Amino acid sequence: TNIEKEGELGYVIKVKCPRSGKHSLNLTVSNMTIPGCPLSFHCIDGLGAAGVSASGQGFTGPHHEGILNVFTVNTGLAGPGVLEVLLRDRNGDIPVNVKRHGR
Repeated sequence: TNIEKEGELGYVIKVKCPRSGKHSLNLTVSNMTIPGCPLSFHCIDGLGAAGVSASGQGFTGPHHEGILNVFTVNTGLAGPGVLEVLLRDRNGDIPVNVKRHGR
C-alpha cells in the first residue's frame, strides 16, 4: 500500500493485492474510521499476456540499423510471470540484454 499527498486536501492511496480474492480496506483519521469503511473489493487473477501492452517509437517504427530503438512494456495487469524478449532476423535469434526499470 502506498499513500501519496495530493494537493492540500487529499491523498492518493494505491493498493496492490497480494493474491486474488475478497479484501477489505479500513481507513482512519485520528483513530476514527472514515464513513463507508471498511471498503470491500474483490481482486481477480492477472490477465496474463492479455494484460500486457507495448508502446513507443521503438515499438511502432521506423527502425534503423545501429540506432537504439526504445519502447515501454507495461505489465501492470499481467499478474505474476516472467517477461521474455526474443529478437530474430532472417539469420536466426539475436542475443538481447534486458534492463529492468532502466537499470
